Amino acid sequence: MPVSVSTHYKIEIQFQKGAAVAVPNNVVANDGDTLEIFSNDGIFRAKFKPWPFAEPANPNNEVANSGSLTFKNDGPNDRPFELECYITPTGSNVEVAYAKGSGADGRVRPPGTS
Repeated sequence: MPVSVSTHYKIEIQFQKGAAVAVPNNVVANDGDTLEIFSNDGIFRAKFKPWPFAEPANPNNEVANSGSLTFKNDGPNDRPFELECYITPTGSNVEVAYAKGSGADGRVRPPGTS
């Protein structure tokens, strides 16, 4: 029986040229892989459309801490998602949004695909 190996992805929300930027900006994950979002540039907020995780979503489908989330897709097709990112830079009290093209997107593949 094959052993399932999961991958842990990290997305950093950076403050670049006055905007929030997701690095990397594209994730192709498998069902059961995990994701951590973090920032070294301030307080971040990430909003997913739709929610691609096994853990229950909050009412706004947002993440605002660096805990690990597990990608979920029961199949049979890839499950695309978008990520809007926001940051309140260190030393500021003003949240800034992502500029066009600096959010992220991705997809979660169903079990048994790679």
